[in-house]
Amino acid sequence: MASERPVLKLKSCEGKALQVQRGAALLSGFLKDVLNYTFCATDLANGGREAPIRIKFRSEGGAKGPDKHTLSKVIEYCGLQSSNTKRETGEHGRESWTSEETTYIDGLRGLGTDNTVFKVMMAADYMDIEGLLDLTCEAVADMIRNKSVEEIRELFNIQNDFDPAEEEPNLQSYAWAFENDDAH
Repeated sequence: MASERPVLKLKSCEGKALQVQRGAALLSGFLKDVLNYTFCATDLANGGREAPIRIKFRSEGGAKGPDKHTLSKVIEYCGLQSSNTKRETGEHGRESWTSEETTYIDGLRGLGTDNTVFKVMMAADYMDIEGLLDLTCEAVADMIRNKSVEEIRELFNIQNDFDPAEEEPNLQSYAWAFENDDAH
């Protein structure tokens, strides 16, 4: 098992190293596995110093992993959660967000149109951070609720690869999904 160092280094897709407290890093199933089952945390060729753990994956958009900004937002969330803030059960038996989580997700939404919430969601999925994945999925669901297909494409900068003749049957088949439903 890797040495018990209090701070770990993670490397973004640009090669930038960021530090995270070990307790916060252990919220990630991916990082927990890396620390438990490999020797990546210590690079013997690097004089025994702590080597950054590269967060690397491929997505359809060609991204090779989270960029420095996205990874810093993931680390920020893990830092908030490592303080063991307990969630309360809210409406419909679901856990409600803590005030820290609400502030965090509002901060992500306020960063503009660079799809930060979506990027953080993708990183949370890859890094197996269940709480962050739940939080960002709910935020994305809130962002697209009651929006048209065109508005969603614009929001996430998605190019329409259907011609009008191909798209029309899909819109008709799933018209129920685009009806305003104020019950939820």
